[in-house]
Amino acid sequence: MTILLAILTLNLITYITGNGGDNYTDNETSKEYINGNENLLKEALIEFCVDKEKIVDKFFSGDYAYFDSTIRCYMLSQAINAALEEIESELIFVEN
Repeated sequence: MTILLAILTLNLITYITGNGGDNYTDNETSKEYINGNENLLKEALIEFCVDKEKIVDKFFSGDYAYFDSTIRCYMLSQAINAALEEIESELIFVEN
C-alpha cells in the first residue's frame, strides 16, 4: 500500500511539475513563464545545488522547459513545506 501511494505521489508530482519524460510546456511557453521570474529561478537553482556547467549548458541549448520545471519543483516543495508547518502548528501533543 505504501509503495503504491509513493508511486501515485511521484506521478502526480511529475504531472504538476513537468519534471519527467514529457515536458509540462513547450520551450517557447516555458521561456515566457521564466521571463520575470529570474530571481525565483536563481533561488531554485541554488536550493537544488545545480552546478554552473549544467546551467550554462541548458541555457545555451535553449532548454527553457528545464528551467520552467525547476521553478515548478521548487515552488511545489515550498508549498508542501508551508502546508506541513501549518499542520504542525495546529497539532496538539499530549504527554503521557
